Amino acid sequence: VLHGHGAKGGVLARTIGSALRVNRYCVARLYSPHGGSLHFSPASLKGRGVLRLERLQERFGDALVFVCDYEREVYERKLAPFTRDQSPEGTRALRRAMGEQGLLGLNMPAELGGVGLPLLDALLVIQTLHACSSMVGSLAHRTSTGACGAIEAYGTPAQRERYIRAICSGEIARVPAAPKPSR
Repeated sequence: VLHGHGAKGGVLARTIGSALRVNRYCVARLYSPHGGSLHFSPASLKGRGVLRLERLQERFGDALVFVCDYEREVYERKLAPFTRDQSPEGTRALRRAMGEQGLLGLNMPAELGGVGLPLLDALLVIQTLHACSSMVGSLAHRTSTGACGAIEAYGTPAQRERYIRAICSGEIARVPAAPKPSR
């Protein structure tokens, strides 16, 4: 049984529990959302991002355990709208919230703002995120492979600092295309 308390504990318990399930372990994933994301306002951009991400993670858990009725009411009132917001602003807010929660740049180096997971672990987390939401899974995937991986492996230190850090934080969505070498 994995029981996460608050926003960070909830992300860890549900993500790790889901990754274990992919590997056929029998795991119960419980989450108590007291504090953390419940303190964010849906009126702010940051709050919309955090609350939307919280709503998307519901599919990762087996049960929500509320300490009191007040927490249940706040959770339902604040999180309901975020499953419907597919606008560019909603996507940007989600991307920033994912960066704050450590769900971008899963296998990018921690010193550049990534999580630093081995590739296989990062892919298991991405697969689990896709099961929750294709949008969340795609954001995690794009920030952990492809152009990010190429810059991490072959970029100059300045390019790595500029682009990897900004992508892992959710500041930017993608890396600009590299110019063709002159002949």
